[in-house]
Amino acid sequence: MIDLFEDDFSNGNYIPFKNEETFENINPATEEVLGYVAKGSKEDEAVSTVRKSLKGEWSKLTTQERSKILRKVGDLILERKAELATLETLNTGIPSPLYVCV
Repeated sequence: MIDLFEDDFSNGNYIPFKNEETFENINPATEEVLGYVAKGSKEDEAVSTVRKSLKGEWSKLTTQERSKILRKVGDLILERKAELATLETLNTGIPSPLYVCV
């Protein structure tokens, strides 16, 4: 079993969630508990960081600069597509070949 998202990754740092509640992430094919995920709340750092970024640096970037960042994110996703497909298969029960084709 994996403890998923024990902390919130926000603004380059891991910060404990203010809400200590968790929920089970269940493999629908086996009904096995894959791990526990913290429930975020409006008070958590990630929410306020995103709100600040929409008014801050991100809002000042040009379309081209934003595009460059988002393309880099896409490249990183493609680099790890097999790993992400496996995790999504465990999470949803949908066979991984369907994810790899996307």
